[in-house]
Amino acid sequence: MLTSWLIFPLQVNADSPLTSTGFAKAYHDHEIVKYAEKQGVVDQKIADYLLKKSNRIDVKAAVCNALSWNFNGKENATLLKRFIAKSFGCTDFQSVKERKIKDEVWMILGYLTALDNYFKPANALPFFEKVKRRKVLRSFTFQALYALVKCQVAMESNWCMIWTIYDALENNPRYKQDLREEARDIIKSYLLLYKSSC
Repeated sequence: MLTSWLIFPLQVNADSPLTSTGFAKAYHDHEIVKYAEKQGVVDQKIADYLLKKSNRIDVKAAVCNALSWNFNGKENATLLKRFIAKSFGCTDFQSVKERKIKDEVWMILGYLTALDNYFKPANALPFFEKVKRRKVLRSFTFQALYALVKCQVAMESNWCMIWTIYDALENNPRYKQDLREEARDIIKSYLLLYKSSC
């Protein structure tokens, strides 16, 4: 194990599953994705898009990815919670009844929470675990975001697991391939770096 650590690309020490998988570029044909990339912060326009049920799950994921991350942290999950509370006429997110929040919104909150502070990815897992609907659970997009967060957690102790988590996902026929192939390739090409740790 010591040997693989020493020969592993030095770049990986600075990068991570969450910060090195910029798959939003596969969705630059969507203006909202380019807008999110420019803004970097959840505003009313971005919140409206993320919370609209009819918008595609993969494009919502790309919007979140485009909002990106910052070494010093961000607060996009907190900002989105405020817009969610406002949409239900509540003064704060804690006042919103959980059953009223759609599964895709839990996914988005989970992914944004992880991107906001990628040093504490485990904080994002409870949001993903609130998802119950089979339609969302069988979405490759949902599973890919969930996998990226779990990979980030695994980075602290088991680099081999980073690859096995994603490899198991990609080879599972149960999931609906609703994430663009180019986006999947961007994610896989980075996570493949960890295969040598197995």
